[in-house]
Amino acid sequence: MKVCFSKIKLNERQLIFCLFGLMASVTLILVTFGLISSINTYRSAKRVVALNDIATYSLKAVKNFAFERGRTNVVLRSNEPVSDGNRRFISDRRELADIALARVMQLSGSDFPSEAASIEKTWSRVKELRKEVDIDLKRPLSERNTDLPGSWLSVANEMIRNIESALIVASQVEDANFTFGRYANLRISVLQFRNVVGTESSLLSSSISSGRIPDAKVLHEAELMHGRSQQLWSQIESNGSFLNDAVFEASLSTVRATFFGGLRPLQEDYRSAIRTGRKTALPLETYLTASVKALDSIIEMVDAVDRAASNYALQQVRRAGWSMAVTILGLSATIVLLLFTHRTLARRLTIPLHDILVRTHVLRGDFSGTLPSGESDLASVNQALDMLENTLQELHKARIAAEHQAVHDNLTGLPTYSLSADRLEMAINTAKRSGNKVAVMFIDLDGFKEINDAHGHEAGDYILQEVAVRMRNTIRNTDTASRIGGDEFLIILPELSNAAIALETAQRLITAIAAPIPFLGNQLSVGLSIGISIFPDNALDSHKLRTFADEAMYSVKRSGKNNVAVYKAG
Repeated sequence: MKVCFSKIKLNERQLIFCLFGLMASVTLILVTFGLISSINTYRSAKRVVALNDIATYSLKAVKNFAFERGRTNVVLRSNEPVSDGNRRFISDRRELADIALARVMQLSGSDFPSEAASIEKTWSRVKELRKEVDIDLKRPLSERNTDLPGSWLSVANEMIRNIESALIVASQVEDANFTFGRYANLRISVLQFRNVVGTESSLLSSSISSGRIPDAKVLHEAELMHGRSQQLWSQIESNGSFLNDAVFEASLSTVRATFFGGLRPLQEDYRSAIRTGRKTALPLETYLTASVKALDSIIEMVDAVDRAASNYALQQVRRAGWSMAVTILGLSATIVLLLFTHRTLARRLTIPLHDILVRTHVLRGDFSGTLPSGESDLASVNQALDMLENTLQELHKARIAAEHQAVHDNLTGLPTYSLSADRLEMAINTAKRSGNKVAVMFIDLDGFKEINDAHGHEAGDYILQEVAVRMRNTIRNTDTASRIGGDEFLIILPELSNAAIALETAQRLITAIAAPIPFLGNQLSVGLSIGISIFPDNALDSHKLRTFADEAMYSVKRSGKNNVAVYKAG
């Protein structure tokens, strides 16, 4: 860009036109880039709204189908004729769930064909089972199919998991400031909380209605749901604070009253009866009434989060639309202003510029007061262009730094979830061609909360930074370690010849992290609970690999922590 003006001979008018052309070009380029950016932002906002619609209808489908699942399960397992109220309730929920499912299929078919295909396949099985349920409910109690409740609950749960999968992939959207991702994650947590509570309630209500002590498998599953609901509730309370929404806060209070103050004590009494080996004296109607109130209040909380997320998405579209309109008006105004400025420069600045050039020659020792014909030696212009070049270089460096910061964690410097997701997809695609394996490690720190509580957040932040350093030093250069939130990490091991390498790496990580970390005179220690899933042994897509690794990690948590487990189906 550097130009030697001493070798260029320009008169004043030519110089004006050159400078104006440079200014006009830079201005138009900047405004055009702004317009392109605003158009892209608007398209992204529209995309957020489209995916949010999928999530909203997925929520409606899960909500209504969960009600159908629970009530159908109760009436199938009861030893009483089906009431007209229950028939109407099941019929109404079927209709609402099917309407929402049809919209989910319509909206997600092109974007998420795998999830849509899974929903459609399971939906067909649900429709077939519904016919069997309707036939069975018309039979005398003594002739009912005793295997049908288990089949129904299994397929219904699979249906809900498939819909949730569509909701999760549709919610993995990042806008400019990542706010929508927070809405999406909160919505998923609330929905999962509702489904976990509903599953636990259905298991216990079936046992209460039969009057029998549940078998060990049912009791174990109910205990898992019990712990999972408590964990999800903690996430909802901590992650929901950013909403600052009165309706959501009111729904939290209602859930505390109906679930933790109403349904949960009844469940604890029932569990106490089971532990002593006696039948419960809890009336089924009392339990069902408390369960309905609790689930209804959780649904209100789901609706509050969904409404807030939808409003936010629409606001983003409106803002992006206004920004695009303003940019277009700005571009039009800039063109008009440039034309006007060109005319003004041509008419009004020739004489002042001539005086500047004459005075420049005087400063250089030419006291004649006249400017040689065709000569305009402006070293200052050259200096200005050098400054412009330096400024553009600084802007380029700032842009690169901003792009790096957008996909890397500010505290640890590790890649964020979005970057690790991209690298996992690349690793899977490469493994498909090479025939090698890919390992996904889902990692949670053991003892981190205790350090935070005892030594403060500064100690917690230091622990996370040191753990990140040790992870990078332990894994290969081709591996990716990312921080996906709180004290959770995700590590991707591409191009593995066998799954044993992943286990060896996990053991090295546990050993490396276990070494004490000095902080302000204290020796702090944390452990790792590591869950591993393997491509293609466990799953063929990135979402299921992460999900299975997460499940394996939680199995480590339940079995004593600071260990590693590879996901095993069933």
